[in-house]
Amino acid sequence: MTRRNILKLVAIIALVAVAAASLVHLNDGSLDFSDREIRLIITDSMDGGPTDFRISTIEKDSLVMVRHISQEEVPTIEIGTVMQFKQGDILNHHRLVSIDVDGGFIITKGDNLPVTETIFFEDVTGVVVGKNHPAGIVVSFVKDNLIFTILAIIVLMTSAALIREILAERKDREEGS
Repeated sequence: MTRRNILKLVAIIALVAVAAASLVHLNDGSLDFSDREIRLIITDSMDGGPTDFRISTIEKDSLVMVRHISQEEVPTIEIGTVMQFKQGDILNHHRLVSIDVDGGFIITKGDNLPVTETIFFEDVTGVVVGKNHPAGIVVSFVKDNLIFTILAIIVLMTSAALIREILAERKDREEGS
């Protein structure tokens, strides 16, 4: 194996390791990815500044890992947990501020919002277990600039192929001399 191929292999292994470590960190350090989903937060409703809760403020354009829960689990969730719930066709993510077990509902509030909302247990779909703002910025950029991103990848791949060709021709000329 050539030195160049070894360097490529090391770079690929490093990228895979960084991606895996980021995913585990997003999942609250757990390797259990069952009943999980990753969501992109597209509003600033949870960007209210630092809190003392485990999941503090969630900036717009952050990725969050959501662990799905059953309706039976809802009454056991701690106050301050960021919940995922359905409001019509939209999945929303706000902080749990109170639970009414007898009434079968919770009260949630976005950290950056002045109002609360009442959510029935059956509309709760999960709890946020981790967040990553830098990764979310990358995902948002790619999502918002898909054509630009595809063109940039094509230009980079074409440039790399041309550089390889130029270097190969130079090597052939040097060996032929």
